Amino acid sequence: FLQSVLKPLADWNPEEESFTRQTEGDFFSVVECSVSQEIEDVELIYFKPVFAPELLEHPFAQETRSWPLDFPYATNINYVLTLTLPEGYEVVETPKDLLATFGDKDLTFQYRCASAGGMVTVVSKLQMKRLAFEAGEYADLRKFYDLMVQKNQEMLVLKKTK
Repeated sequence: FLQSVLKPLADWNPEEESFTRQTEGDFFSVVECSVSQEIEDVELIYFKPVFAPELLEHPFAQETRSWPLDFPYATNINYVLTLTLPEGYEVVETPKDLLATFGDKDLTFQYRCASAGGMVTVVSKLQMKRLAFEAGEYADLRKFYDLMVQKNQEMLVLKKTK
């Protein structure tokens, strides 16, 4: 599990990771890892801040579905990235915040991006409360996931200040 989480960071010189798993009550895992990478001296840097495959890959490849859809377990993904800006760069564009829901908040996707004091924080959350969906909901469910994947592909733009 840990290797699958850290795989997208392989080119970022990951340092010692911290892994915590809570098994009593609500089951959850927390992975923390500092990474760094040398950057070229360029005017603009375009950076995709979301690395989590679960938030970047669309689970619904088929255009249509004639059978109900049952997820084996509820998903609650909280992805948080705290980025220290490279020296001599400032944020010139961030993805806009977004809150999207499906049904009666059966699925909730939230994206936030904030910049202050040489740091950028990106939060991308997916919460699932319902596990079974009718075939007639599939097209809208697919659109919901399309929106989430597209939002998580948006880039931060950093500009050289000196």
